[in-house]
Amino acid sequence: RNVHFFARASFLFLSYKSFALRTDLLVRSREAVEKEWAIQHEWGGAQLYQLAVDLQGFHLKGAQWLSARPDICPPEWVAHLSRLQDQCPPLDRSDVEDVVRSELGLSVDEAFASFDDTPIGSASIAQVHRARLHPEGMWGLP
Repeated sequence: RNVHFFARASFLFLSYKSFALRTDLLVRSREAVEKEWAIQHEWGGAQLYQLAVDLQGFHLKGAQWLSARPDICPPEWVAHLSRLQDQCPPLDRSDVEDVVRSELGLSVDEAFASFDDTPIGSASIAQVHRARLHPEGMWGLP
């Protein structure tokens, strides 16, 4: 995951550096330069959002932190990343299955009598599902 992060973050960084060089070399009006920077920041915010969603966990938490810092981030970034404050994309059922199996040693069907695939809520490091235990409990104990 770290290699994936650094590869994509490096691409984003280099795109900003090359944009800055192109902008500095061209003699243009301030308004035109600001408009192009806004377009660049819009693209960059979308790239950061997707990177955080793809990598989840710590990376998503870091993007949430950036979204709360309009003093250091362009407004376009804040607009994209602020969606992560209360609209994190949920994990797939297969990922939830993996977590339940690793934590409980049981499949979702073995652990629960019913399990709603649609999460009640989804956040950066957890999500919540409605579920009901079997009457005899997870391990067949009363």
